[in-house]
Amino acid sequence: MRTCTMILVLLVTFTVVYPAAAEYWYPIEDVETPHIQELGGWAVAEHVRQEHDGLRFGKVTSGELQKVAGVKYHLLIDALSSGGEHGRYEAVLIEEKRSSTRRLISFGPVI
Repeated sequence: MRTCTMILVLLVTFTVVYPAAAEYWYPIEDVETPHIQELGGWAVAEHVRQEHDGLRFGKVTSGELQKVAGVKYHLLIDALSSGGEHGRYEAVLIEEKRSSTRRLISFGPVI
């Protein structure tokens, strides 16, 4: 009986603690690095490929990341519309190092 109680406590603890740790976003300390800027440019290009709206990448201004199956990025991006209007956008994407693939999860204006 005592062993069953210990196992149950461990399972409940793992179930409660693990999801919170997996969802924590870590700030990107230096968004000026070429890799982060390249990710922002890729996110805008992928958005344009899907929406055909002529948005043009400016730069990544801030961001955060999660360690998941690969790395999940949440980026704030300055961009120009096809009419030349400045806007701020946010993108969420996953980069998988093993398979060298990226997937844009969401992209839209900052509200």
